[in-house]
Amino acid sequence: MLDHVIYKILGGVKFARNKGVALGEGCRILTRHLGSEPWLISIGNRVTVSSDVVFINHDGSGWLHRDTRGRRYRYAKIEIGDDVFVGARVIIMPGVRIGSNCVIGAGSVLTKSVPSG
Repeated sequence: MLDHVIYKILGGVKFARNKGVALGEGCRILTRHLGSEPWLISIGNRVTVSSDVVFINHDGSGWLHRDTRGRRYRYAKIEIGDDVFVGARVIIMPGVRIGSNCVIGAGSVLTKSVPSG
């Protein structure tokens, strides 16, 4: 609830920067769902992140299976290039990179990276 109030007061861009997101110039951030590790998010210039987009920087499915090093969690950066539009209610999973000059359609679930263009 507190994030909602802070988001309303600061606006999306200041809210994201305050949380630790690396954010370029000329962006519009219309979501407050920056995950539990917002410092792992990097957003380029002139990017619009629409309402209710969800950034997920960790994967807890490791509770079911450990990796070869015995780890049960995976933390990974999410990177968005320049001149990108991310539609409403998109879910971006850990380790995904969205290249520059992309449009991500509303409701998409990104489990793999998207090349530029």
